[in-house]
Amino acid sequence: MRIGMIGGGVIGQLLASTWHAHHMYTRTRARIDDWAKQHPHIVIEPSIDALVSHSSLICLCVKPRDYPDVLRALRPIVRPDHIVLLVTSPITIAQLEQCLPCKVAQAIPSITNHMHEGAVLVAYGSRLDEADRDALDTLLRSLGTPVPISPAHVRIAADIASCGPAYVATLIDALVDAAHTRTGMSHATARTLASLMVRGTGQLLCAGRTPTDVRQSVSVPGGLTALGTAVLDAIAPPMWNDVLTRTDAAYARECMHLGHALSELYDDVDEPAFGDDHLLNRSPR
Repeated sequence: MRIGMIGGGVIGQLLASTWHAHHMYTRTRARIDDWAKQHPHIVIEPSIDALVSHSSLICLCVKPRDYPDVLRALRPIVRPDHIVLLVTSPITIAQLEQCLPCKVAQAIPSITNHMHEGAVLVAYGSRLDEADRDALDTLLRSLGTPVPISPAHVRIAADIASCGPAYVATLIDALVDAAHTRTGMSHATARTLASLMVRGTGQLLCAGRTPTDVRQSVSVPGGLTALGTAVLDAIAPPMWNDVLTRTDAAYARECMHLGHALSELYDDVDEPAFGDDHLLNRSPR
């Protein structure tokens, strides 16, 4: 399987380096020059056409707003046996299958995959066969743990698995600052303690302990931990509800915008490949 990456941002670089990708196309070549020098096995292609012609798996690692343009460029040049892998959530498998005549899949990674840990959210299109799924599973296991997700749960799953590290890091940062302010403990020491605590707690949970198990194992009635968790019990539920309400609203707006752009794309079946050739630097075919 020859792997091509469209997009050279953080996710594109993560997947390309982990999977030893063969080809990459990006409109912002200057931004990845230093990275490209460290990965000389990856050919930086001059156009999407060139990348598609040399790849069997095409990973779309661009920003959501760029998807309509990229899909319009891909549609006339992908073959039915190509696999296009989507790595963002505002577009669904069903929408992607309407746009492209090839096999499609969705895999939403997380920053934790830099450590080959954490979940990779996965959804497969209807055109993939068992061999395709096995090949993708093998690739995804090199990043973390593939977790199949239904379309209805993609948003909340991404909040937990992909946004979650930022949420946890924000809480840890506040705990470290509070420890320093109240006691003078250095930020470095407090951060080390907190990081080891998070890693150990994660291992307990992954080993089968539930959050309630962990809490009950640490907390005794009237003890210090119980006093602390009582404070968190009062603020955590409304806090998380507010977080999810805000992210859901932003996600809904993004889906609406992309849905409108993609609906226009569905109707352009006979349109030449892509009007904004200068943006994608498409080469003649």
